[in-house]
Amino acid sequence: MEPAQIAADPTNMVKPGAPGDGLIFNPNTWSAPYLDAADEQKLKAMIEWFEDRGKQTLKDHDRENRWYSDFLEMQAEQGIFADFLTPEPEGNGIRPDDGTPSGSVPSTRSPPFTDSPTGTRGR
Repeated sequence: MEPAQIAADPTNMVKPGAPGDGLIFNPNTWSAPYLDAADEQKLKAMIEWFEDRGKQTLKDHDRENRWYSDFLEMQAEQGIFADFLTPEPEGNGIRPDDGTPSGSVPSTRSPPFTDSPTGTRGR
């Protein structure tokens, strides 16, 4: 059966809201039972942030180069990036490579982003 025939055949139609319905994301029914309740709530807060603004406001704010700073402020309040983008070894405040506290650089070597012993960028 050709793809056009499959789409036109009502017996092959997927009910809206069911997996495979063609929707990438439905903010009204989204849930994440595989996450703990606090993480799921943070993601729901992010969805609500976008939904509260609506498409037109987001487009206007994008043209004004201001939606992203508002978004970063919201995610900082919710701790979304901190919780979801922090590697687990860094989450406990210890660097995985040498056990020193995060944010500190061992005195026995240069920071990993430098290529000179003085600690200055070599560009």
